[in-house]
Amino acid sequence: MKLIEEEEIISVNMGGLILTNYRIKHEHKENGVLKKTVLFIEEIDGIQTHRKNPTYYLYIAAVLVLGTFYYYSISQDITLLIGGLVFAGIFIGIWNSSRQYLLSIVANGKLSIDIEMNKTMKNELENLLFEISKARASLRRYNAKN
Repeated sequence: MKLIEEEEIISVNMGGLILTNYRIKHEHKENGVLKKTVLFIEEIDGIQTHRKNPTYYLYIAAVLVLGTFYYYSISQDITLLIGGLVFAGIFIGIWNSSRQYLLSIVANGKLSIDIEMNKTMKNELENLLFEISKARASLRRYNAKN
């Protein structure tokens, strides 16, 4: 459903994101359920990019290292030491490869759209940020006239 005089400015392949002159619509599946979020342009507080890492892989690696050194100090078995450190290294590698780069658009201080992106989306991201800024400026000019 469109608002009065609403025009689609850009549709980005970053997880079903559509920018119009009044709002940003985002549709994506989360745990098998379709989730729809709509943010109005004038309510946007900020946009940021950041990384998100699941830290539990690091916790498992730390426990493995500590446990390996503890049992090595008791048994003096070098294969136990090497095996424990290899498994810890595997968990650190999994942690490093599971990084997510996110674009977050925040409105009203709490409602946000988080879009997972990759490094190849840099041009799309710059275009999206430019179009959002342009839409906000034109909406402010429109509101100032009326």
